[in-house]
Amino acid sequence: MKRSVVLILTMLLIIVAILNLRSYIGDYEYTIVLYLIDLISIVICITILLGYKKTESKIAWVIFILSLPVVGIIFYILLGVEYNRFNKFDSNVKFNDTQKFIEFDDEKKIKKILDKLKYK
Repeated sequence: MKRSVVLILTMLLIIVAILNLRSYIGDYEYTIVLYLIDLISIVICITILLGYKKTESKIAWVIFILSLPVVGIIFYILLGVEYNRFNKFDSNVKFNDTQKFIEFDDEKKIKKILDKLKYK
């Protein structure tokens, strides 16, 4: 299945589950669930506003999340978060050869290289 089809089906399932939640729990608990959804959407909007996206993108995401909280949160988690920025913190990232050479601390090899360059 395509990612967009899965996304639409997931959103519809969550929306139906939230709308049918009222028949399983009381009005008080349903109100608490709605307040929690609003609180989560406000926290996500604050993180968006404090992020490094373009201003136009921030405004669009905040309006979308505040107008349709459940759908907006799902869309933002799947499409709005830039997961590739976390790669720079990955410990498995390999260094290139120049970084290995700079960090290498063997005096014999350094002298050999300097002799090849005829630099003393």
